[in-house]
Amino acid sequence: MAPRPGTIHVKKLLKESSKAVWLKALERYPDAIKAKAKTLKGGKTGGRSPAKALIENDKWWRTDFGPIMKRQGHVTKEQLVRLMEWKLSHGKMRFSLMKGVQGNSADSVLSCSTQALKIAEKGSVKDAVNAFCKLRYVGPATASGILSAYDPSKFCMMSDEPLEAIMGDRKYTLKYYLEYNEAMLAVAAKLSMRVEEAEMACYSAAWLGFKEAIGGAESGKKKRPSPVDESSGNEKKKRRK
Repeated sequence: MAPRPGTIHVKKLLKESSKAVWLKALERYPDAIKAKAKTLKGGKTGGRSPAKALIENDKWWRTDFGPIMKRQGHVTKEQLVRLMEWKLSHGKMRFSLMKGVQGNSADSVLSCSTQALKIAEKGSVKDAVNAFCKLRYVGPATASGILSAYDPSKFCMMSDEPLEAIMGDRKYTLKYYLEYNEAMLAVAAKLSMRVEEAEMACYSAAWLGFKEAIGGAESGKKKRPSPVDESSGNEKKKRRK
C-alpha cells in the first residue's frame, strides 16, 4: 500500500515529549475534521453533503456515542450504521463495507454488542474487539471506532496515519491493532493523556500538518545551538581569559 501523505507529520508528533505540544494538536482536532471534510465528494444523503455528515457524525462520535452506549449497554443497528458512515468518511471510503454492515440484523447487533461492551468493562482488549468482529463486515478497525468511544482510556481508533507511523505499514488485522493500541497506550501514559486523545492529536497532525497542528506550542525537543550562538559563546570565553 502507498503511504498516506499525513503519516510523516504523525511521525514528527510521535517524537515530541512535550504535553503542551500534544494538547495543542488535540485542540486542533475539530479543524482537522473540517480539513478532511473538504476532501469529500459525492451527492447529498439524507439531505446532508458528505462534508456536513462527517462533521456532524464526528461530533456525535466524540460527545454522544460513548454515553449512549454506557446508558444502553449495547449498540443498535442504526448506531452501527452511523458509526460506519463516520469511520469511512473519517478515513478512506469503502462503499462495500457500508452496504455489508447494513446486512446485519438488529438482533445480532444487539446480542454481539451487549457481549462486547461487557467484555470491554473487565476483559481484555483482544476479546472485546473479537466480540464485535462476530458481526458481518465489522473488523478490528470498525470495532476500534466503537470501543474508543466507549472507553477512550483503554482503546484508540485504528486510524490509517497513526497506524502506519507506528507499525510501518497498514494491515487491518487483530494482531496489528493490538500492537498498535499497546504502543499508543505507552505514548499516552508518558503524556498523562487518554489513549484516544493521543490518537486524535495524531489525526490533527496528519490532516493539518505538524507545524499547523501544534501552532505556537513549545517543542519538548532540545535545540542544538546555532553556529552563531556557539561563536558568541566562544568569544565570551576568550574575553574572560
